[in-house]
Amino acid sequence: MPYSSIVLEMLMHPIERHADYGQFIILGVSVLLLITYVIVKIFSPKSYNHLFFVTFNREGARSVFSDTSLAVKQADLFLLVASVVSISGSIYASYRYYPHNTIILSDPQTILVFLVIIVAVVSILFLKILIYNYFAWLFDMQEQMTVYLNSFFHSMSLLGLLVFPIFTLIPFVGGILLNVLIYLIILLAGLWFIYNTIRFFRQSFKIKFFNHYSILYFCIFEILPIIVSIRLLGNL
Repeated sequence: MPYSSIVLEMLMHPIERHADYGQFIILGVSVLLLITYVIVKIFSPKSYNHLFFVTFNREGARSVFSDTSLAVKQADLFLLVASVVSISGSIYASYRYYPHNTIILSDPQTILVFLVIIVAVVSILFLKILIYNYFAWLFDMQEQMTVYLNSFFHSMSLLGLLVFPIFTLIPFVGGILLNVLIYLIILLAGLWFIYNTIRFFRQSFKIKFFNHYSILYFCIFEILPIIVSIRLLGNL
């Protein structure tokens, strides 16, 4: 080997290519979700029409829940599980590829963050179900609780369906389009939260829950979180 070639190899460091594990995670989640949505469409073609109808038709929701077939109910369960994965994927993609995020994660940390996000979403959903079931048992409102939670689950499934194509593109774009996609996810999540909040209050006033239990509601949902937060901050 010529002397010049040896010197050139010593001066030029080899280029190392690092795989983006975030892209692998998003691709894997996207393929899994796509397969799930296709399977639901094949075995229960009316599921998506049912999903949109129940989400936006408050008056007909009660009768729909009692008349839906077993296939549609099974499809709703699949869509709910898929929504948990889809929402977790959108949160992960927005956090991982946010332009102003200066936190650099190693490959094991990247996978761990995604798993933590899924566990957090599942935990919040489970806690919501537990709280509503407790108060439904306490005030003998199982029927109203069932209608509201089913409506919430359907709106959550719809949110997962809407954000699915958005977060799939996030790892592969940049610049202004990246910001647009991330803020679009935030916008959809905000609209979903506002929609469910309005629906909760409408249902509560309709069954006159606040007329009888407004003081109890205020103490539990307003004062208690403040006391718990102060207690946690004091321990820290």
